[in-house]
Amino acid sequence: MFQNINTYTVQDKKKETVNRWSEIMKKNNLIMYLISFMLSLVGIGGDFSLFSISILGACFSSSIPLLGVIIVALIGNSIKFGVGGGLEFFLTSLVFFISIFIMKPKYNEDERNEKIKVGKNIFISVFIIQLIKAWLATLTFYDVLLSLTYAIIAIAFYKIFANSIAVVENFGQKKAFSIEEVIRDKSCISDSRKRFFRSIYIRIFN
Repeated sequence: MFQNINTYTVQDKKKETVNRWSEIMKKNNLIMYLISFMLSLVGIGGDFSLFSISILGACFSSSIPLLGVIIVALIGNSIKFGVGGGLEFFLTSLVFFISIFIMKPKYNEDERNEKIKVGKNIFISVFIIQLIKAWLATLTFYDVLLSLTYAIIAIAFYKIFANSIAVVENFGQKKAFSIEEVIRDKSCISDSRKRFFRSIYIRIFN
């Protein structure tokens, strides 16, 4: 009897593991990993890609597996900004996940693009890490304003990604999307692709 229970438990765990990896490696999720990698090579100031933390939050809010997103974004930041950039992304992500346990996010209806509202968590994680980094050097009022600006940029693009990610997530399915969703998603993919190839060009010819 106990042997049958143990066998069933082991088989059940194996099936659960296979299902998890199947979900991670779904075609639509692989597209999101590629987009996340290209966005992590885009810099608009600072020592890491604000877009990478924005797309991480958007994937979290849309219940997309985060393991692949974190890995590719970490690699992309390390390539573009060096080890320091990868570390800064990792610490910002860590503060983001910690803040979720401290400040519980609000949940939307399943039909909404942003199923879990984590905008404030994105804002706080970026602001805290940027502020600590400035404090370790010479903290000035300018540094506080700059940290605040970076946090606002991150939350703004989080909103854009969260509202456009549904197009990629449901790619291949017969589903109607609003014009705004399609335009935002096309803009996101186009910009990330351009930045990706530009960074490759700079590394080869400079």
